[in-house]
Amino acid sequence: MVPLSTIISELESGVSVNSEDVPAGDSERGVLKVSCVSDGHFYAQENKRVIPSELHRLICSVRRGDLLVTRANTFDLIGASGLVDRDYPNLFLPDKVWRVVLKEGGGDSINWLKHVLNSPQVRAELKKRATGTSGSMKNIPQSSFLAINVFRPPVDEQVWIACVLDVWDRGVRQLTDLISAKLCFKQGLMQHLLTGQRRFQGHVKKKGVQASPAGTIPVDWTLGRLSDVTEEVRRRNDTGVTRVLTASGNHGLIDQQDYFNRSVAGKSLESYFLLKRGEFAYNRSLMKGYPYGATKRLEDYEEGVVSTLYLCFRITSPECNSNWLTHVFEAGVLNSQLRGIAKMGARAHGLLNVAASEFFNMVLPVPSPEEQAAISRVLDAADSEIALLEKELEALKQQKKGLMQKLLTGQVRVPLSKGVA
Repeated sequence: MVPLSTIISELESGVSVNSEDVPAGDSERGVLKVSCVSDGHFYAQENKRVIPSELHRLICSVRRGDLLVTRANTFDLIGASGLVDRDYPNLFLPDKVWRVVLKEGGGDSINWLKHVLNSPQVRAELKKRATGTSGSMKNIPQSSFLAINVFRPPVDEQVWIACVLDVWDRGVRQLTDLISAKLCFKQGLMQHLLTGQRRFQGHVKKKGVQASPAGTIPVDWTLGRLSDVTEEVRRRNDTGVTRVLTASGNHGLIDQQDYFNRSVAGKSLESYFLLKRGEFAYNRSLMKGYPYGATKRLEDYEEGVVSTLYLCFRITSPECNSNWLTHVFEAGVLNSQLRGIAKMGARAHGLLNVAASEFFNMVLPVPSPEEQAAISRVLDAADSEIALLEKELEALKQQKKGLMQKLLTGQVRVPLSKGVA
């Protein structure tokens, strides 16, 4: 094993400049954000437009083949790296992103080094060496980074190792892109089906549209209040349930222990609301992808507790399909009404002031139970397909991780033309 300083001669960086939090246009100049690299890939869109008075200070534009490494990032992403795919003369390095310069005459493969820096072993070492008291941002000094020891095979073997791992990378990337496309398709499908822009044959009783607080909907759909089909749940946790739930954008209501790998709730849970499987909880706080808070249904556990910041409710009407209502909230059909009732104070830290009375007074566009079921079947099938693809993606990532462990440590050698033991 050798330290990275044996392979790397220099870590170049740019300067900190004042910028606007919007990406630079084609004719503008941008400074890269630390989120521009991850898992070996470079994301050019992760940049900020530099203000005109700072343009003269920019140095180090990025070029094809540059291996970039973040020296400052969150604990999980410290030392994230990626290989630049082409020249970007209008994008520049900040002071928190390094460009790796290999030693002359060493002959090492920059593509191989990319995989080494993204291997589980080196990622773990980077986290171990991260410094800083900030709870969100960590740093790694150059000296500490360059002192990390790695296995260094012959150059021709480096090239073949990189080629093998690139195949897995392409598979992961293609599957990730497919999942993104499926999610976009499902989002559009939800918007069309849940607002009646697209209908199923046999369910149209009367043609025409009507205006509603939720937008234009079919004239043969009814309008009712959320309180007409649900009731608030304020059941206290007097049975000693200890599973504290939190709302996750991707995974619904999940155990805090699984989500944060620790419980972030207070010790006393008696004042928490007790939620049963199939009941809903509206998280009155800003979340990524949910600008007015997220409403999730408890699906993975028989019961759990949530803080009193949540508005909890259950369906009371047999005319309301639970899966359909879940999709209504997920699609943001009621967002225009939530926007009108959600208020946030100056010191709210993302918390939304939404009164229960106003929440349950929102108008719900309701198709017939039969049409609700038809809509749910289509959207449930889309969810199932995406879930299967996500499992396949996770399996592929685990395969790659195992392959990296074997190839980058020499446990398995790549057969070359002359043969490698």
